[in-house]
Amino acid sequence: MRTARVAGPASIGKGARYCGTRPATVVPGVSFSRAPRLNRLGLCAIALLAAGAFAVNARAAQKEAASKEALIAADHAFAEAAAQGNEKAAASLLGPRFTWTNRDGKTRTRAQALAAWKTLGATAGNESGADARVYGRVGVVTGMGKIGSEDVRFGRIWIEEPTGWKAMVYQANPVLPPAPAAAPAPEKGKATCINPCKEVPYEPKTATVHSVVASWQALETANFGHDAEGWARHVSDDFMLIRPNGKLLDKAFRMATIREQKAKSIVVHVPTAQWVHVWVFGDTAVMIARHHLLNGTPYRATRIWILRGGVWQLALSQQTIIK
Repeated sequence: MRTARVAGPASIGKGARYCGTRPATVVPGVSFSRAPRLNRLGLCAIALLAAGAFAVNARAAQKEAASKEALIAADHAFAEAAAQGNEKAAASLLGPRFTWTNRDGKTRTRAQALAAWKTLGATAGNESGADARVYGRVGVVTGMGKIGSEDVRFGRIWIEEPTGWKAMVYQANPVLPPAPAAAPAPEKGKATCINPCKEVPYEPKTATVHSVVASWQALETANFGHDAEGWARHVSDDFMLIRPNGKLLDKAFRMATIREQKAKSIVVHVPTAQWVHVWVFGDTAVMIARHHLLNGTPYRATRIWILRGGVWQLALSQQTIIK
């Protein structure tokens, strides 16, 4: 029995003679024996298909690695431009939809941010511990900064354009000390969730955007109904939540919170949406919205949605109180 091995070009050539061609890659475990010709042809077809899939996956991994490297370089250039108050350098990195939201929730457009760049950049603080993730054409960089003695947590959203990565969102949160632990008391009566569970102040223009919004509504409906598993179906495993107090939470923590609220009969008040905007970039979507808490406090939320297994899942949610 003669078995093809991924040992080098010589082995590839031996296996190739049984297929009548010279494939670029041979898959381990595929045996080219002296079996009937039809069986050998079947094995050859499987091997060539598997080799092709392996090559495609390898190219995709290389492309993603290069894309992430370019994202990190662009984000580093952004941080330098902010620290140095270099408006010209910043202008080359900011996309047309760019917004800058500081730790007090004040948001500036691209033009407003550039006009105030020399003083605005200093409010970004000295950064450290940046984490970069790539979701198709959308990049996410999160980390910590320090302004004087105050800690801030930041999130930056990038879009990969033909000319390179362009910043779409800068958003910051103050990192506040933990509040005294106090278990919320069960409430009497029954809360409702109309906005955003059943309706939102936004009209999707495409079927894709409609699917993103529908997934968000399903997520909030599950949250409102203490359905941790239903909520989880619309959340990616690498989910990050940046709360208004700067605390970073993951999927497991949120699921445990939902279960605890159910066990203690705690009424969930889902913040209403004042306005919503969604942009789709392939299999990734950026959602920016303004919400109001039950007490009327407004906050700005930036969300990243990714399409996995035919379901739009929430990968990032960052919430900043508007003072």
